[in-house]
Amino acid sequence: MINKSNASKLKAKESSPHRGKTRQDILLAATREFARSGFTGASTLLIAKNANSKQPLLHYHFGSKEKLWLAAVDFAFIELKVTFDTIEETAGDLEEIDILKLMLRTINRFASRHPLHIDILRQEMGSESRRSQYILKNYLSPMYLSLNAVIKSATDKGQIKKVHPQFLSSMLFGAFTHYYTSGPSTKAMFSIDINDPAKIKQHGDWLVEIIFRGLANE
Repeated sequence: MINKSNASKLKAKESSPHRGKTRQDILLAATREFARSGFTGASTLLIAKNANSKQPLLHYHFGSKEKLWLAAVDFAFIELKVTFDTIEETAGDLEEIDILKLMLRTINRFASRHPLHIDILRQEMGSESRRSQYILKNYLSPMYLSLNAVIKSATDKGQIKKVHPQFLSSMLFGAFTHYYTSGPSTKAMFSIDINDPAKIKQHGDWLVEIIFRGLANE
């Protein structure tokens, strides 16, 4: 429990100009820790240490470990959600096949910038916990619904072969993200720096070319 003296100190910190930075530092550290250790294995003490903060501040900002996890997930995936929403809202005059390519390049860019965010998915999606349901409801399901709708429309218009949208969208997400989550082994085996912007672009371009050649409705 936080005593009155500590609460006063925390309140002073909360009202300081550094409040936003402190919260962001905690979320960055929490995202890394949850990605590497999962929810159960994650240490709030280590999160506070890596954020150059104190454990009581985590409780002050977020209330509990589970609320910190929820905030970290929102912090991690809101960028992808907003980008997908923007594509849907502004791509009305594009062909479905071009919208699909744009969505896949968006996933490629997101995964290249935030591989640990993808690791959070891998940590949680093998279970049927409240946490996995939260990710599904708020982030994965909306993204897959968007992908599946575009794939179905593209097949209906004859732009790509007839495929099962759910199978294809799942395969595509895995193909574009796995490369970045296996960064250390990729570097060790092939001497490839996955953080190299040229390699990131190559990865996206090659996958788009290979996949859409295979999907071509000849």
